[in-house]
Amino acid sequence: MREGPSWTGRTRSIGVDMSINGEFLKVTEGRPGGSGIVTSRDFAPGETIMEVTADVELADPSRFTLQVGIGRHIDAGDIRYLNHSCAPNAYFAAADARLVAVRAISAGDEVSIFYPASEWDMAAPFLCECGAGSCVEFVTGARFLQPEVLARYRVNEHVLALAGAEDGAGAEDGGKLPASGDQ
Repeated sequence: MREGPSWTGRTRSIGVDMSINGEFLKVTEGRPGGSGIVTSRDFAPGETIMEVTADVELADPSRFTLQVGIGRHIDAGDIRYLNHSCAPNAYFAAADARLVAVRAISAGDEVSIFYPASEWDMAAPFLCECGAGSCVEFVTGARFLQPEVLARYRVNEHVLALAGAEDGAGAEDGGKLPASGDQ
């Protein structure tokens, strides 16, 4: 299995209504569920929204970390404001440290990801209030989802490997993008 990025680099302290990645992303407060990341320009499916960097890699998850590999988590500063949705418009690609649009995102839209696509067993599970027809209702991590639910999403290789280890199967698809229209 590929090691992936070293996750060393810079982090940025982002406060409310400050810029992330130039002028294209902004942390906003007062949205349902608290703060979120909103874009000020359009993104096409497959387009990189931002590259993710972090100074700190941790063995254990917290409410504000992203899982980037088996037993590997990062605190990536800016991205902690990225909210979950069961109908996400973006995907965190751990292998190449990017946040990528999975469907068209318009200026003014909040950017969201499906947390279990990178999180195996979350440190702070929560009731989901995204309102999507396909809502999983309680977000605990990929470990607790049925395979048919996880199959609807683009999922990171480490999650597929962990799922394969639990059920004795392999992770043949390597986290590839789903067919058009899927999350």
